Amino acid sequence: PTTPPVTQPPPVTQPPPVTQPPPSTCGTPPPHANADTSEEDVVVGGHATYVCQDGYSVGGSGVFEQIVTCNANTRFTDIIACLPTICGSAPIVRNAARVPSTLQVIVHGTSASYECLEGFELDDGAKTFEIPCDNGIFSTHRGCSPVSCGVPPTLANAMAAAATTTVSYPNHVEYDCRPGFSVDGAIPSSFEISCQPDGTFTEGVCEPVVCPNAPSLTNAEWTQEAQALIDANNIVSFSVLQYRCMPGFAFAGLSEDVERNVECKASGQFSALRSCVPINDCLGHTCGPFGICMDQHLNYTCDCLDGYETQQIEGLEGAQEIVCGNVDDCHGVQCGEGGTCEDQVSE
Repeated sequence: PTTPPVTQPPPVTQPPPVTQPPPSTCGTPPPHANADTSEEDVVVGGHATYVCQDGYSVGGSGVFEQIVTCNANTRFTDIIACLPTICGSAPIVRNAARVPSTLQVIVHGTSASYECLEGFELDDGAKTFEIPCDNGIFSTHRGCSPVSCGVPPTLANAMAAAATTTVSYPNHVEYDCRPGFSVDGAIPSSFEISCQPDGTFTEGVCEPVVCPNAPSLTNAEWTQEAQALIDANNIVSFSVLQYRCMPGFAFAGLSEDVERNVECKASGQFSALRSCVPINDCLGHTCGPFGICMDQHLNYTCDCLDGYETQQIEGLEGAQEIVCGNVDDCHGVQCGEGGTCEDQVSE
């Protein structure tokens, strides 16, 4: 038998390859001020990232990155400009106040200005300073320190109540007046001096205590120098006034020609006066056995017995003494030719 011929299937025809069109792109992201991005093409539907440069952020908000999309129209979505980063409100600084400024907002690269309050300063003595805004953050600042007045001064007639090294504004130092001195007449007396904003101390003075009225003297008088002080109303603490007894008077137990002192004391009172007592002119005089000595001011006399009278005789060293001597009853009496008058006591 004859084998039938084998029929071959027709060859399969392959369709021609389909060439895909190149994908649509937006190209490389366009440059924007103060921002960095990649330099590669971005296809439709793709994204590109912009990073704001140092000190800048998206709209100044503090956000440093933003993403843009390549739209179907092969255009990128809008980008928000990178602006200097805002620092916000200026910080509160110790012992300082903001200086008014024309700047509405403090941003990166600008500064907030300050001035130290009265009585305060920087370590170098400056009164003004600035705090810069750096990448959205204010720099720190320690603020202003009190002005120093240094070591408290040494004041005449006063002493500091407590040991102090240095004093700064607005502190003060207390002083006590030394005995015999006062600020306003009060005893004891104290006062304060304060450290001022300009670095100097206020003043304080302890004046001598005044003894207002000199004591009254009895049987005595002031020396010329003492009277001059009294007339000038210038009797202050520790002043000494001298006085002496008037003629015929003396300080008890002392001789006549002696001067005594009365002092204006630290308390504003005078020390005690010593009394001037009458001098006993009978001292050293007896009037003899027939009488009693009677003292008189600056003199003496004798109170004689009956039949006796005061007579002046010359005593020791030629001094005149008064004594009670017998009354000469024969004086002016004649007893005739045949007799002689004989004087008898009281007869």
